[in-house]
Amino acid sequence: MRAFFAILALGVAADAAAQIVSRDSVHLQPIGSTASGSFVLVNKTVPLPEGEFTLIATNFRESKFVRGNFARAEHKMVEAVLGQMADGKLRVAVVADAVLKYAGTVGWVIEPCKDDKVALFSLSRVPYMKRSYEQNCLVVNRIASRFGPKANGAYAQIADWVHQQGGPTPVPMVVEAAITRIAVVEYLVVRYEFNPAAFGCDPANLQSESFANGVIDLGKAMQAAVNEGFAGPGMSMARFAAEAPRLENCAAAAPAPSQASAPRRSGKPPAVADRLRALDALRDQGLITPAEYDERRRKILDSL
Repeated sequence: MRAFFAILALGVAADAAAQIVSRDSVHLQPIGSTASGSFVLVNKTVPLPEGEFTLIATNFRESKFVRGNFARAEHKMVEAVLGQMADGKLRVAVVADAVLKYAGTVGWVIEPCKDDKVALFSLSRVPYMKRSYEQNCLVVNRIASRFGPKANGAYAQIADWVHQQGGPTPVPMVVEAAITRIAVVEYLVVRYEFNPAAFGCDPANLQSESFANGVIDLGKAMQAAVNEGFAGPGMSMARFAAEAPRLENCAAAAPAPSQASAPRRSGKPPAVADRLRALDALRDQGLITPAEYDERRRKILDSL
């Protein structure tokens, strides 16, 4: 688990401050409650993929710091864990973390938005001059053998819940879309775990590119919704539901048996092409320096 590194949070004058907590916050609801479209965690609205989700657990912890005297100041964090089953399998799991109570003038920087070791897709929307105190990224990866016997924390709770529903674990493969949004002491991280097997992917093709690309497109829409709701009233969840791309079953994307498969294009794999396009977009928007662009492009091409 990545460590949280403490930094001085500019513009925060109080030594300790409680968050304004919405009465609709999911951590105040009983376990087993259901949510569709979105849910509120503390005072942040979190979009949900299609369908009904069940609240599996709520967890509380102190934030962890490893640098200097700031280690004495710890924010109180809350975590919400939700899940959705389909045809006896885990379909989607959601793990969301937010600040419940501030402590002092300490904020953090978290590493995923700076991590170039991405298997599928990464998109950061923070100008490089703000990266010492702000993070805003979407990272999509495949993870094998999820929710197995070595799972801990929220992931062990998900595994237990799946067992209670009569479903199998570990899940052989998930596609995870992780959204990180941090600005000074404000903090929200949401991880969406999609099970390709519950979307009709053949057991021999759980690394389906079309399914992963669908998760990437949905992740971008959810990131936009998180951003709009981070510092204000946010995107209408009805509008998000209407505009967000639908995550299709693998079977729906597969050609009919009578159709010949299209020839595979030569050149870079789609995942690499997506990463290069995302990097070009960051350069074109002036969000990274030319030196950063060259270094990231080199790392992507070296991974081929």
